[in-house]
Amino acid sequence: MFEADDQLKRAKQIACARVTSIKKLNGTPIDATERKDFEMFYMVKVCLEIYLREELNVKDDKDRKVDTVEDPQMAAYMAIHHPRFYELV
Repeated sequence: MFEADDQLKRAKQIACARVTSIKKLNGTPIDATERKDFEMFYMVKVCLEIYLREELNVKDDKDRKVDTVEDPQMAAYMAIHHPRFYELV
């Protein structure tokens, strides 16, 4: 039950962060503070984590870093997979 609730919460966070036009989800308004929290989660836990894991093949937590968000490889990846990333940074 808790795992399903977490999955629904994550889906809501990602959907609201990726689509700026969402003002309500399942009849519940998305306020500015909540949206900001969703966007921060999306940037750090979705965009960066997936980029580090899948594109750079980073396995160890101590190696999980990006020197600059202006990296051309990262910019190309984000433009394709997470177009709002640079808007949110």
